[in-house]
Amino acid sequence: MQKRIAFSFLFAGVLASGGCAQTSRYVTAEHWHDDNNVFIAYSEYTKTNFVVASTGRSTAHVMLCRVQADNKADCRPQTAVDRLLNPDEKIADPAPAAEAAPAESPSGEPQS
Repeated sequence: MQKRIAFSFLFAGVLASGGCAQTSRYVTAEHWHDDNNVFIAYSEYTKTNFVVASTGRSTAHVMLCRVQADNKADCRPQTAVDRLLNPDEKIADPAPAAEAAPAESPSGEPQS
């Protein structure tokens, strides 16, 4: 019985010290390149809910966003810049951009 109680306290302590990891992002700078393109620089770090102090490690990132006529933003990470800013991090290549669906004619047939 005492072993179960001790194990319960030990298990609760491990859970409380680790907590759930959460990624936080803070925009640090914006630069409008022209009327439709904006570069956004932000920092990112992971923290836990139960531990007050973060690990102190953060990474810097840059995104290029193209603003459409309807004010929607198409943002793409700038992987080469991220790798220069974070030489110790292994940053994966971004996923390829989705191709646009072919436009349809008024008769409902795809245009070629």
